[in-house]
Amino acid sequence: MRAPTALAALAAFAGVVLGAAPAAPVALAAPSEVFVEVNPATIETGEQVGIRASCPNNDESATVESDAFGEVTVEPRFGFLARSVKIPEKLDARSFTVKLTCPGGETATATLHVVKAAPASPTATRTPTTGPTKGPATGFGGTAGGGAGMAVVAIGLLIVAAGIAVGLVTLGRRRVAG
Repeated sequence: MRAPTALAALAAFAGVVLGAAPAAPVALAAPSEVFVEVNPATIETGEQVGIRASCPNNDESATVESDAFGEVTVEPRFGFLARSVKIPEKLDARSFTVKLTCPGGETATATLHVVKAAPASPTATRTPTTGPTKGPATGFGGTAGGGAGMAVVAIGLLIVAAGIAVGLVTLGRRRVAG
């Protein structure tokens, strides 16, 4: 039960309980079912604009027209009527009325603001450069060049080898003792 209908039924019940004569049913206005909207509402020439609309019966196609793109048919999609259209590149920058006409004759309008597309900037030309001569200064820099990197690697390998040797000696003593 919708909220307005439930409210009317509750009011009639309260009137009967309180001894008042039930009032004649009140016709509640239904929310507007007919609309059209464009997304984005402001668009550059040459771009696609989405149209979403609704009629009393969204299972049937409807017509949308505007001086911005001509006359198009919006088709049922996900409970609404929808379509996308391309705004011509040579269109003047101004506001356009977008008008929906439903199969039953209902209409709705929206406004589409068209702006000129920004001219494409010329491609900047870059002169090629040579590659870097050394790595970035990010710390110790063993791989950035210089002789210190190899010494650090050698010391690290010696420490790992010493650790393995100590581990093997320790395992050998356990087996002999056990």
